[in-house]
Amino acid sequence: MEEFLKKIDKSQYPKTARKWAWSAVFIFPVFVIVNKLWPFLYIYITLNLINFSLLLLGVDRYILDLVSVITYAIFLFFTFYLLLYGRILVWRKLGYSEKDIPSFKLRQRIVLYINILLLGSIFISIIYFLNIARLNI
Repeated sequence: MEEFLKKIDKSQYPKTARKWAWSAVFIFPVFVIVNKLWPFLYIYITLNLINFSLLLLGVDRYILDLVSVITYAIFLFFTFYLLLYGRILVWRKLGYSEKDIPSFKLRQRIVLYINILLLGSIFISIIYFLNIARLNI
């Protein structure tokens, strides 16, 4: 755990692993679950639990807003860290080597396709419910 947020020397890894992890930006939980980056999932769940528990407890609106801004800033920090180092963390965590580059690329492509499917279904659901709301007015 001591190397959790350590700066990573990208020159030690193949070019495929040095690319930015855009999947972590678009749907964070999918990226960390599929790639087994459990500390980042725990952080994501904790930040959401803090916000939802304060909301359910009926905390004053200003305190809730302040805590939400702080937890969102923390979330953005971890998202940016995964954007820069996510693929390298996956490379290290799952024990890839130079001969495993095709399987690493395939895994990251599958994560991308899952993200596209989820984002597409969310987009279609929003359009669907907006049309239903417009028809009911």
